[in-house]
Amino acid sequence: MKLHHLITATAVTATVCAGQTSSLASSAVDKSAYIGLSAVSNNFSGDLDAEGFRLDSGFDIGNGLSIDGRFENAYTDAVSPGQEWKFNDLRVLAHYTQELSEGVSLVGGFGYGKVGFSNGGVDLFTTEGLLADVGVSYQSGRLSAGLSYTHLFALYVGTFTFGSSPAIEKEDIGILEASLGYEINDNVTAIFSLQTQVLGDTVFEKDLGAAMGLRYNF
Repeated sequence: MKLHHLITATAVTATVCAGQTSSLASSAVDKSAYIGLSAVSNNFSGDLDAEGFRLDSGFDIGNGLSIDGRFENAYTDAVSPGQEWKFNDLRVLAHYTQELSEGVSLVGGFGYGKVGFSNGGVDLFTTEGLLADVGVSYQSGRLSAGLSYTHLFALYVGTFTFGSSPAIEKEDIGILEASLGYEINDNVTAIFSLQTQVLGDTVFEKDLGAAMGLRYNF
């Protein structure tokens, strides 16, 4: 990732008080619901960058169960004159959290996801299918941390072929994400996360994504 993109994302977040959360970090907070908004900066293979925002939200059902969702919307630099691609990442999962020891919990989930690029409402390279994730979260006082692996099982691939361009084969996608959190007060938590694509030979792979912001817990 280019350094100035990461600095820009951090500065924007500090200015507008945006916020972000991973489902694993949020599970460590004893609240019934949360919502977060963050500035994001992504670097993809092929020297393609995308910057925008991420919205996270979720709520507890009880007995260790929760529903968590994420929507990420980021725009690339102009790929060609007058054309900016839009990167989207949509996730909805049901999670179960099991406390292993004081402050340490194991989290697993299953749901639906869609990720890829579009232009003018037309899918360019999109993978859609079932999601599964697993990870661990830790909390000590006001500090929290999470590490998770999310796997997208490709059931559908949307492409817009140019001329005789070959069709894109279905490729599962695996994302590794680490997050850190600091509880500013009883309701507000600052979150920073990094993620990278570790599985999937896709047209554009996410080499590194950074997000930083705030989460509000109800």
